[in-house]
Amino acid sequence: MDFRTVTSYGSLVLMAALWGGSWPVGKLLASSLPPFSVIFVRYSFAIVAMACWLRYKEGPVRFPPRRDWLPVGIIGVWSVNVYQTLYFVPLQFTSASEASLIISFNPTITSVLSVFCLGEAMSARRVGGLLCGLAGVALVTVMSPNKSIEFESRIIGDSLLVVGAFVYASYTVM
Repeated sequence: MDFRTVTSYGSLVLMAALWGGSWPVGKLLASSLPPFSVIFVRYSFAIVAMACWLRYKEGPVRFPPRRDWLPVGIIGVWSVNVYQTLYFVPLQFTSASEASLIISFNPTITSVLSVFCLGEAMSARRVGGLLCGLAGVALVTVMSPNKSIEFESRIIGDSLLVVGAFVYASYTVM
């Protein structure tokens, strides 16, 4: 394999590891620190890292035109504050493994929201995907083998995660 192929596949493996590892780390942090402190520290590092990467790839970082500040601000508040709250707070009530499975329901929700928000066509495949996603979330929530967390606590956390998946999906189609 050439260097570009190895780099591409290596990047995909690294991304999967980072994504998968973020849930148990998030659970550990949510169990020991206030969720908003975790969000603040997480995004403090992310902003610096993304600004450096943007500067490296694109040159000087420019602010969007003034006319775009309101929509960009709304998306920022919705995607960062609301979604991240619905990422860390539920981890105080449910397991990291359930959280990672439930939040992955968001592509299904995004697909359905795109019908209403972007005018995409509703299809049998889309309906089938929605039903499979709903069945998966119900299965994970109700039939979880995780007995170390009370069922009532898991339902609270899992329900908040479903709301979080809707928030994530909604700002994806904004």
